Amino acid sequence: MESVAESPLPPPQRPPAESEWAAFVDVYGRLILDWSRRSGLSPPEAADFTGRLLQHMAEEFLRVAPEPELRFRPWLKYAAHSAWCKLMENQVDHAESSPSSIVRLLLSVEAHDELLRLLDDECVQQRRRAILPHVRVAVDPADWEAFYLSILEGVAPSEVASRMQTSDLAVHAAIHRVGRVLHDELHRWNEQL
Repeated sequence: MESVAESPLPPPQRPPAESEWAAFVDVYGRLILDWSRRSGLSPPEAADFTGRLLQHMAEEFLRVAPEPELRFRPWLKYAAHSAWCKLMENQVDHAESSPSSIVRLLLSVEAHDELLRLLDDECVQQRRRAILPHVRVAVDPADWEAFYLSILEGVAPSEVASRMQTSDLAVHAAIHRVGRVLHDELHRWNEQL
């Protein structure tokens, strides 16, 4: 369901427009930068690591000659892994006798796996946000309101029932109905990957 064209980037058959790449960097670059800081890199090292990783991802974006059916999520995983490996080769080849914080991070399998998981989780969250408007029009407006208030806004179901002048059971049933539609949409999307 989610093609690369539906992602922040265009299909890999053409270079991304500046605005498309900026949208990608805004979402995923910020995620990588925050993660690298939490992983122990100093702010300048984190910025350097993020910039270099994104540079290698951009190169992968232009290098990969995918099938027309390529999806964004697998491309993201592939590009991030490939960029990590290239960055590791470059950093390790030029490392001094005392490896830098970046090199130590790149040599950590756990760090690699954690970053790929974070990127994948963000990709799924982006898709969920994109699916919500479709789900909203596919369900009863009262069901959507109960779901929105309870699940997305974090209002207690009993409070939602009071606001909507209905029973707690009706709110829980509405949440379940919308959740089922959302689940089905996400399942269809995952089947496309």
